[in-house]
Amino acid sequence: MIKRSVYIALLLLAAVAVVVADFLAPRHDVHFFWDNFPGWSALYGFISCIAIIFISKFLGHQFGLMHKIDYYENNDSHKADKKKEKNSQSEINSHGETAKTSQQPPAAKDAKGGDE
Repeated sequence: MIKRSVYIALLLLAAVAVVVADFLAPRHDVHFFWDNFPGWSALYGFISCIAIIFISKFLGHQFGLMHKIDYYENNDSHKADKKKEKNSQSEINSHGETAKTSQQPPAAKDAKGGDE
């Protein structure tokens, strides 16, 4: 499996390649003064992408489009299943005390091997 540092290095290499390519490309239609800055298009695209991500996350949280992580664990059928599973693992007597169903070790014998 490729390490995280390799992915980061490849991402940085791609970013540098985009900026270098911007130096090499001729600029024919310059409408604004910032269009002359090398790397402006790459920087503008990166900032726009980050803005889209944060705005969509904000809208998703504010308008209920995103669910909580435990969304599926909060429904009633899941709670009922958990309760059934818990009851099947331990028996409850009439006094509300949990009876021990696990295997208990046999009673200790004295040194002679007899039960006393």
